[in-house]
Amino acid sequence: MGRNKGKKKNRKLLEMRCPECNALQDSLRTDCQKCGAELHPGVTPETMMMAHVEVEAVEEAIRQVKNPPKKGSPYGPMDTAYKCLKGLDTYHHIPGMEAYITAIRGELQPYKVALLKRTYNANLIFMVVLVLFPLVPLLMGWPIMITALMGLPVLAWGAIVLKARRDYTRAYQQLPE
Repeated sequence: MGRNKGKKKNRKLLEMRCPECNALQDSLRTDCQKCGAELHPGVTPETMMMAHVEVEAVEEAIRQVKNPPKKGSPYGPMDTAYKCLKGLDTYHHIPGMEAYITAIRGELQPYKVALLKRTYNANLIFMVVLVLFPLVPLLMGWPIMITALMGLPVLAWGAIVLKARRDYTRAYQQLPE
């Protein structure tokens, strides 16, 4: 029951009134279900069918993000969801589509933040391990040049950690309240 609540709330954004009879219905329909009037003059039924397919793909991708597979990359479902959302950009002329896309992005944001935090933590741990490489030769009395050369990867990975932290912080700030 709780699973479909978000889906139905987002799908309500894709509703429109018929210009002829004023009946409220899904804006992905080509004809009014009450009076049969054309809802989107100038738009082919194939385009509306593709929009419907894209919306279904987005909803399936969100289900995958919320319940990721046990095996495989944790980034795959999120990448798929954003790719599907990008596909909806071509249908911005459909009433409610902009609000629908915004709502879906807001729904994905907490999962994106969790994934970015996981990435940041993994990069940070790896950098700590990298710090050990120049530290051990330094403690053993090796020449400073060798120690400095072994410390270069730490500097490079430090830049990666800073980027991961910046991405995480930005995403966290964009969380809906």
